[in-house]
Amino acid sequence: MAPVIGFDFSGIYSLDPSDRRLMGYDGDSQSVTVTGLTAIPETARIGDSGPVGVYTDSDGSTFDLEWWLEDGFNGRALLVLKSTGRTASGVLDNTTETRYLIEPDGTRIWMELESYNTTVDLRVTLSGYY
Repeated sequence: MAPVIGFDFSGIYSLDPSDRRLMGYDGDSQSVTVTGLTAIPETARIGDSGPVGVYTDSDGSTFDLEWWLEDGFNGRALLVLKSTGRTASGVLDNTTETRYLIEPDGTRIWMELESYNTTVDLRVTLSGYY
């Protein structure tokens, strides 16, 4: 998988707004296949969650992407996207959680990205307002 710092991944998403699916990545991966691809729903309630898909690189490494909604208080929600990366042998390599504080209409207010690379025991957290 990509290093925690200095990676250049561009997500490729479905262009259909009613079918939001991460189709794959373009970056330092060679060839990524997807299994269990599921669209993130256009509307959801606090406590809803689900898988997005499992992405397998040509080197055998994988990452599993999932989402859920937490209470953001004052009518807002916290949308969390979590990626869990594993080496070709199945060893945990890294995790990344991206959290978005959103209004009921989906407008993003704040985000936080926390990445942890188990290989080098490095945690990086970035946050900011829109």
